[in-house]
Order: sequence, then structure tokens, then C-alpha cells
Amino acid sequence: MRRVVIAVVSALVVVGAIIGALAATGTFSHVGASGSSASEVTVTQVRLNVTPAVYWFSPTSINISRGYPIRLAPGATWEVTWAFDLEDAGMSVKSVSVNLPFSVNHTSPALPATFSSAGNGTLSIFLTAPDTPGASAEANVTIEPVAPIGALFAVGNPIAFTCPSGSTYAKNGCDAGDFGYTLWIETSLIPFGGILFEIKTPSGAILSAPGANGFTVVNKDGEVAAQSAASTTLAMTITFQIYGSSPICNGASCGTSTLLTIAYSIVIDMGTNNPTGLGYYFVATGTGEYSGTTAGLSLP
Repeated sequence: MRRVVIAVVSALVVVGAIIGALAATGTFSHVGASGSSASEVTVTQVRLNVTPAVYWFSPTSINISRGYPIRLAPGATWEVTWAFDLEDAGMSVKSVSVNLPFSVNHTSPALPATFSSAGNGTLSIFLTAPDTPGASAEANVTIEPVAPIGALFAVGNPIAFTCPSGSTYAKNGCDAGDFGYTLWIETSLIPFGGILFEIKTPSGAILSAPGANGFTVVNKDGEVAAQSAASTTLAMTITFQIYGSSPICNGASCGTSTLLTIAYSIVIDMGTNNPTGLGYYFVATGTGEYSGTTAGLSLP
């Protein structure tokens, strides 16, 4: 079995809202002879793609230019190893695919697989070359990742409040006289469209409360950036349904791809019953390109 090693190192560095890029190097355990053979299959290049284009992996296409061409026996299986450093963010890989005339024989570990944020990880992809002698093609390997939300999002410092006179859920995130909480975002690398919020009781059940409305993300000036559909059941089953117009989100309009950064806070309208001291807690759940849930944050 021939072996191709592609080393991809990912550094997740946050400076404001800027995410560090991937660096890539490639080494090969063999290099084909200078002359081609009609009895061999020629791999002109191996291209690694990460899709969908999640911002926490950038760039999303990596070209390895050294060691080509790769020459194999028709129908031979060889290994491409993706090595990565997750630093402070874990990752799950849902699937791997490759363009025809190549095929994926298997992967190690088998997919789907989750890689922790504890250090380095590797994914070995065993590709099978076409069985037609003389074939020549580029192998485009596509990796579909999912980010565990617990490593990318955290809130804290919940503050209880009573909504002031004249307030409305649509304008302020709570109706006048309702009880609620403000949560401060401490860490976030998630867009508005990648997260759902919910409130749970001490037993783990979803909280339903009379007069409750739901969840609102506000900017530093208290303007509504994103808001869930009003409901007395405090659990988002779909992403935010209302978004603020320009310039509410850092000088632009808000939308599903807007990053939910520490510039925002979360307002929760808990309804007309005082929730303080009842043991309720807040949980965030990933959706779309993000998976899992955060640890529960106790509400005072």
C-alpha cells in the first residue's frame, strides 16, 4: 500500500473577530519515475477541501504542490493522512468524499468521528485509484466538518431584571413588567444562524411560563440584532426569525451569517412569574454546521 501524507496545521487565534488561517505542508513516501507508464495510473494532484466553508477553517481549499505526479497500479488503494492541531476548538467530521474516477475505500477512524480539543489529531483517508491503465486525474478530497458548540460559545454573569414601563418584546426584548435575565457573551465563534437557546427546569424539562416571549440578542446600545419568535415555551426549535437592520450589527444589517460576538448580550423574557431562585438554567444548542450543547448556566 502506498502512502501519501498531507500535514495540515490549524491555529485558531482570535483577534477581534479575525480567525487564524491554516498552514499546510506535504511530504510523500514515494515519487514516481520521471517517465510515465501506460500500465500505471497517474495522480496529478491531491486537493483537500473543507466544506461547507466554515470560518473557523480557513482557507477551505489546500493545494499540495510537492511530490507529483503520484503513480500507482490500477485499482490500488493508498492513504492520505490529514494531520491537524485543534488548539482550543474541537471538531467532528461527518463524511469524506472524493471525485470520480477515485473512490473512498475507508477512513481511520471510521466516520462520523469527533476529535477533542486536547491536542493533535489525524484522519487517514484510504483512496482507491481508477482501474483503467493510463488514466490521469486530480483527486479532490472533500471533508465535511461539524464544530462542537461547547468549545466555541460561552455565556456568563446572568443578571435578573424586571422589564421597565413602556418596553415591548419586539423593541426591547421584553414586555413591560415581565421578569427576565440578561446574559453576557464571554466567548463566541458562532454565527446567529448556528445556535439555538433554551431554558430548562431543575428536572431537565423545557420551561413553559405564562407571558414569556423568548430570546433577543441586543447590541451595546440595546438595539435588537436578532430575536426568536415569541413563545411561552422557552426553547428555540428554529433559528432567529427577526434580524436588525443596518447599522445595528457593527455598521451593517444583521443576518444568519453575522457573528455572535462579545459585542452582544442576550435578553430573555421569562414572563409574568418571578423565576428567581427556582433553579432554572440556560443551555445553547448547535445547529447546521455546529453540534452538541453547552453546559447549563444556572440562573439566579
